[in-house]
Amino acid sequence: MADREGVRSTVGRVLDAHLHVVDLQTCVDDLTGNPNARWWEQLDCSPEAVAVRVGAADVAGGVLVQAVGAHGFDNSLVLGAAEALGDDWRAMVAVGSTVKDPLSVLDGAVAQGATGLRLFSIPDPWLNSDTAVELVQRCADSGVGPSVCCLAEELPAVARIAAAVPDCEIALDHCGFVSLGGDDRALDRSGHPRESGREAEHRGLRCCRPVPGLSGIATGRLVRCRAYCLGIGPSSGT
Repeated sequence: MADREGVRSTVGRVLDAHLHVVDLQTCVDDLTGNPNARWWEQLDCSPEAVAVRVGAADVAGGVLVQAVGAHGFDNSLVLGAAEALGDDWRAMVAVGSTVKDPLSVLDGAVAQGATGLRLFSIPDPWLNSDTAVELVQRCADSGVGPSVCCLAEELPAVARIAAAVPDCEIALDHCGFVSLGGDDRALDRSGHPRESGREAEHRGLRCCRPVPGLSGIATGRLVRCRAYCLGIGPSSGT
C-alpha cells in the first residue's frame, strides 16, 4: 500500500498503532466499565510525557486514539496532541450513543486533521443503528479509518456494518473482547499463571482466532487487531 501524499516511507521505522494521551486536569470519571478504571493515573499520560517516551523508544509516528474513559467524547486533546507531535502522527477521534450529530463531529474532526474514527459502543450498545452505518460510509467517502469498540455480543452488528460498507476496512478494537477460552488457572510454559482471554485483551494482545458471530460473513474487510496506522503506512490485515 502506498503512503499518502506528504508522508514519507515507513520502511525501517517504528510506528505505534494505539496510544492514548490524558490531561489529569480535565479528565472525567471512567464510565466505560473498564476493569482497569482510571488507568491513566498509573503512568504519566500527558501529551508531553508521551512525546518524551516515544522519542526515547525511537518511535517515529503512530495513532493517538481518543481515551474515552478519561475524556469522554471531547476530542480536543487528542487532536491537539497529534498536531503537536508532527506529520507522522494521526488522531483517531471517538463518538458514542450520547453524541448529538456524530456526522458533524466527524466532519469537524477531519477538518482538523483526524484520519480515524472510533465508534465507541460500551457500555451503551448502538452499533445496530443506521447512524453507525452512515458514519462508516462517511469514513469510506472521506478516507478515514473506522474502528469499533464493543463487546462480543455486538459483533453481529459489526458484521452488518461491514456488509453495508464492503469497501471500507473496519478495525475491531480489542478484538471485541472475545474470550480465548481455556482454564484461567493454568500455568504457562514459564510456570506463571496464564491470563484469561479478557485480561489478555485488556492488555492489548492480538487475537487471531475466529471471532464468534462473524463466521460466514464474506466481506473480508474486518481488521481483527489494533494495528491500524491510518495513512502513515501499510495497515495489518491479520
